[in-house]
Amino acid sequence: MEDIIRKFQLIYTDLKREKGSFYVFMILKMDEFVNKWSIVVSAPWITKGNQNENFTYLVDKIKETLTLEESSTIARLGIFQPDEHLIRLINQSIRVDSGTPVRLENTKLNGYLIHEAYIFESISLQDLNTMSPLSL
Repeated sequence: MEDIIRKFQLIYTDLKREKGSFYVFMILKMDEFVNKWSIVVSAPWITKGNQNENFTYLVDKIKETLTLEESSTIARLGIFQPDEHLIRLINQSIRVDSGTPVRLENTKLNGYLIHEAYIFESISLQDLNTMSPLSL
């Protein structure tokens, strides 16, 4: 299990280096998908106009990093705009900007039970706009 978290750390680091900061980058197991990961991504470089292109980019990055067996543990990949309720809720609940994943376990979020989650980055739109380029 730790191997897939380490690989997602690599994916996160590569994406951050190649594309820039995130509002949210996390993986989680929730509700009926107890044994499957969901990936939640929101970033300034993902807009409504390029969402499909970046979805494909993320899928390709995941496929090149994970084994087929590891990839089979992914239930879904969700890409969200920063003003969507889920992203605002995550940003209000926890802030992570170190890149070192924060682990959550058996936590309720918006009425959903999160069995396990790793949040690699969670920075609100307002906070990202006030950070200096050196702190990113």
